[in-house]
Amino acid sequence: LNMWPMSFSEDSSHDLSMKILGLSSQYLISEPIEVQIKINDSSFNCGDLYVTIYTSGKNDVVTQSGFFNQCIQNGNLLPNNDKFSKTITVPGSYQLVADLISNDLSNISTTGTFTIK
Repeated sequence: LNMWPMSFSEDSSHDLSMKILGLSSQYLISEPIEVQIKINDSSFNCGDLYVTIYTSGKNDVVTQSGFFNQCIQNGNLLPNNDKFSKTITVPGSYQLVADLISNDLSNISTTGTFTIK
């Protein structure tokens, strides 16, 4: 499994040009984390979306999904006609990071945190 190299700091700020939709603050072990990303940046046309879940405070990658060649369509939701969906079976605190790399190699990202009980 090849992971896209990413880094973030605990002080990551939310980019106002994108927002994580559907992320709850708490999930049960058997409950899938399902999110979509809303793009509010009119300059973005197409690019690759990476959604990565890290263990909070340890920066260890738990899971990552890549959605390639994503283009803005009606509603500006990514991934196109799909959702990021993962189930985590270990209780704890996690950070979800969504990175969007456009075809011109500009990058926008946003983060959210949640807990598995």
